Amino acid sequence: FILTQKIKGEERMPWIRKQVEIARSKGQEPVILANGSLIKEGVDLLEFPTICEFGQHYNINTLRQRLRRSWRLGQTRDVRIYFLYYQGTKQEDALIHIAKKLRAAHQVDGNVAAGIAAVRSD
Repeated sequence: FILTQKIKGEERMPWIRKQVEIARSKGQEPVILANGSLIKEGVDLLEFPTICEFGQHYNINTLRQRLRRSWRLGQTRDVRIYFLYYQGTKQEDALIHIAKKLRAAHQVDGNVAAGIAAVRSD
């Protein structure tokens, strides 16, 4: 299912729950397609332990908010986050730049670099 801006912030969680219920009633695994800005606040994505990012986002705080939607209290599954990009392109350069910024943010927070922050940045 596709989450669009037509579904206002306070309506998103009930809408997502309903879509998950519909998918499960059909024996399907729910999949959500959404602009990352629509899930950065007020949404828990426990039903979606895998996130695939395909855009470049330079605001690290916003990126971190979005990536934590599946890491919530009560999550029982491994959470996996993938960043899709084309090798040898400006898109890859941007992802490396983002990884450096995220690594620095983790260091400020006292966290060990992991995930995207572990992307090579030499």
